[in-house]
Amino acid sequence: MEMIGKLIFLVLMSLLYCVVVGSLFYAVAWVTGRSFLEVLGDLWIAVPFSFVATMSSVLKITKEEDSAGRG
Repeated sequence: MEMIGKLIFLVLMSLLYCVVVGSLFYAVAWVTGRSFLEVLGDLWIAVPFSFVATMSSVLKITKEEDSAGRG
């Protein structure tokens, strides 16, 4: 049951990440006057790396919380 909770948490964090990054890309496109796809095309390489970094940080935090709760 605990594993299902962690999986749901990771899915929700992934969705939140997509919303935040999408909003940032849209804001950059709006400010620069370019289309969203142009901005996404310029920054596409940053998305996977930042996603992995964000999710690894989330996993590290949840692992530390589990360790603190049991210890």
